[in-house]
Amino acid sequence: MMDDLLGKWGYRDPAAALGHVSELPDSTKRRSKQDWLVSLLAEKDKTRALEYAHKLTGVERDSALYQVANFLADHDPKAAATIAAEISPGESQKYVGEMLAAGQGKIAIRVSTTDPAKAIALINDMPHGRQRNNAILWVALKIAEHDPRAAMALAEANPEAEESEGVRANALPVWATNDFDAAVTWARQLPPGVSRDEIVSRLADQWAERNPREAFVFMQSLVDSGARNDFQRRLADHWAATDPAGLCDAAVGLPPGRIRDEFINCMILS
Repeated sequence: MMDDLLGKWGYRDPAAALGHVSELPDSTKRRSKQDWLVSLLAEKDKTRALEYAHKLTGVERDSALYQVANFLADHDPKAAATIAAEISPGESQKYVGEMLAAGQGKIAIRVSTTDPAKAIALINDMPHGRQRNNAILWVALKIAEHDPRAAMALAEANPEAEESEGVRANALPVWATNDFDAAVTWARQLPPGVSRDEIVSRLADQWAERNPREAFVFMQSLVDSGARNDFQRRLADHWAATDPAGLCDAAVGLPPGRIRDEFINCMILS
């Protein structure tokens, strides 16, 4: 009951609620409620929240400063970093770097649709790690809606990011819709291998619609059986609907072997 009342009070007037909580004798309960109320106050008045945190001492001070910095990280990362620098080495300090990186990543994602250059600059300033990789993924996917070439460039500039391959695979069909020849040219220059095959397989539908014979030739260079089977199936489906005779001629003309057998099976099922 008391927690419910404190919650309602905190949302209405966090500063006043903090005055009450500061008198609690149990330091563990005081700190947990204090942290929550400081974060609420930061949303309403960051200056007052910071003033309150500065009046505290020791672990309680560091924890309250972290709450203020955590709120600001999503809006003003420089101010958040300044506050975070005041936190003493210890429990709260352990999470400061990730908190600041997460905030900068969120800002980059927010501005990516209106200012892609700023979003990319924010990502470039982030330390390498999970938060940066996550920001690369979401920013690139948002940019790809309007400028897939820029999304590709972002992914290629950060090959160490686990999500880089996924970004390229998702951005390539968007690029092909806007500029098919440029997208295919880019795809052709990728080094042969499983990674290239999985990315290029995303082009199968568009390539089959535009130039099935050219797609058929490229299909034979795919080394990954999963990507090749997917490409074959999509190609055969489109080709059978527009030029079944051409599809049969292409299949029969393949040299005996695994690729020929796979393609004929796809053709039969299409």
